[in-house]
Amino acid sequence: MANRIIRGISVALAWVLLCPAMLRAGIILSFDYTYDTTGFFAQGTAARATLEEAGHFFESILDDDFTAIDSGVNGNYDLLFRRPDTGETTTIMSAHVPADTMIVFVGARDLGTNVLGLAGPGGGSLYGTPEFNDNAISRGEGDGTEYATTGSTATDFARWGGSLAVTTQFSWHADPTRPNTSGKADLFSVVLHELGHVLGIGTSDSWDNLVSSHQFTGTISSGLYGGSVPLDSIDSHWVDGTTSFFYGGGPAQETAMDPVISIGSRKLYTDLDVAGLDDLGWDINPIAEWTPAGSGAFHSVGSWSTGTVPGVRDTVRFAHGGSYTVSFSGSVSNRQAVVEGGTVDLDLGSATYSLNYLVLDGSGSPTTLSIHNGTVRVANEIILTSNTYLEPDSGGTLHLDGTLTGSVIVRAGGTLTGSGYVTTDVTNFGTVSPGDSTGTFIIKDDLTQYASGTLRIELAGDVAGESYDVLAVTDKATLAGELEIILLGGFTPEAGDTFQVLTYGQRSGTFLTITVDGPLGIFPVYQSTSMLLRVVGPGDANGDGVVNALDARALANHWLTAGAGWLGGDFNADGTVDDLDASILAANWSGMVEGDVSVPEPSTFVLLASMAIGVMLLQYKRR
Repeated sequence: MANRIIRGISVALAWVLLCPAMLRAGIILSFDYTYDTTGFFAQGTAARATLEEAGHFFESILDDDFTAIDSGVNGNYDLLFRRPDTGETTTIMSAHVPADTMIVFVGARDLGTNVLGLAGPGGGSLYGTPEFNDNAISRGEGDGTEYATTGSTATDFARWGGSLAVTTQFSWHADPTRPNTSGKADLFSVVLHELGHVLGIGTSDSWDNLVSSHQFTGTISSGLYGGSVPLDSIDSHWVDGTTSFFYGGGPAQETAMDPVISIGSRKLYTDLDVAGLDDLGWDINPIAEWTPAGSGAFHSVGSWSTGTVPGVRDTVRFAHGGSYTVSFSGSVSNRQAVVEGGTVDLDLGSATYSLNYLVLDGSGSPTTLSIHNGTVRVANEIILTSNTYLEPDSGGTLHLDGTLTGSVIVRAGGTLTGSGYVTTDVTNFGTVSPGDSTGTFIIKDDLTQYASGTLRIELAGDVAGESYDVLAVTDKATLAGELEIILLGGFTPEAGDTFQVLTYGQRSGTFLTITVDGPLGIFPVYQSTSMLLRVVGPGDANGDGVVNALDARALANHWLTAGAGWLGGDFNADGTVDDLDASILAANWSGMVEGDVSVPEPSTFVLLASMAIGVMLLQYKRR
């Protein structure tokens, strides 16, 4: 059984809040690293990237307008919070907080046994005109007075921000784009949870006013749950084990805001977690529902329940049965797309559709998402339930930089690319192209490539995963079809260079065709758990390391043949085997090398091949 760790109780430090005049809709979480004295969230670290990605999630769903706090104009507001690095209560005098912004001080310290994180909203002290005080406390929410957000009358939430600390006593998995299978605590899950407390879950008056006998009675949460939602013993979390659906649609999971998490697991926000934020007073950015019963244009305002074309902060949902096409007139970015039932064809018209999350939910009926004529690029995660099919097809590309939980079928004409991670199988009838442009792509289970499929490997240097592609298959690689080798940026490897571009647990089959986009001989070398690419010298048509009669025979057999490639003697890659290739072979001729070819005496084949090369050289000289 996995270890279960208590995240820690969030602590609200006071009861006051902040303020000013709105410049745009939507809340910004501004992380302040002043008290990150251990360097846990240092610039450039995976921990900082993970924290900021968690912040972006809340920015995408919170649609409130907070007024600014401007100390010195009709009053002063002093921030009060607990330092994340020491736990000591700290004051910042005469604060200025921009409109629509919450400031969160972050850091790390030893939080004791079995506590992964600790967070809550800050408070403060203030003095000024009644208008200044109301604004600082309510930040313009509700009726704009302090009673809207504090005390027994509170129905809304607004704060200047707060503080968040994580423990230094556990090993952390810090990557928002990869599942946590490391046996470590998942930082993304923990900071999502703790930021929920900074935003008032379990730590605000508007939350407390909806709690009765360890039950949360908020209208939206109760309607979703089917009655009042059970809370833990301190009324700050859903009771341990509470489940809900992945926010916006998708598979059920344990809620992010219950009090425990298993080591090695990941928990994202669910519908119930977001409903809790809604009940305590946050304005939630509505999900844009696809309204046409059939095909339509993504960029048409009439296609969406919100009456606007969804943008970078939005979640969109396609939830109609049947088959229909969503056509694009240009590139667009959404936070998340959810497909539930039916067959949806994204006809991108050469555009790119960028997402943080993509969810296919086949719990109601079989669900297929096809990608045509453009690119769907997913930064964080693709979640596929059973009975779902994700298929790049007919000029469509799935560019995965995060994790695909499930399996994918690459249809003929489709491409799977990126530096992603597939948790199960990849079936390839089209093209698999690791990297962006070079990089590593991981397939946790099996790769099956059919005769129509291509594995495209790009080489730009000699550093695995950084300057040349690597496809890492954990279990079985079944090979067939084409191996296509692309040289980037003028890179020219030298004879004898090797590149380990494919790893596997076991292998069956080989590539039937090798294609190189330049005048180089590059050959696959199949080993027990990996495949190398080996570069050979000019004239070596069969890649055995010497230029001899066997290579002369290959050239003779394809004389004046177009499209023969290196294996057929086209050493200068000009598309035809001719006297120029014969001169290359002659210039690098090494004859027979003992032990290289098992022919003890010149055979008829060797003599004929030697005669053929002699004739070709003679023809070249006559010209």
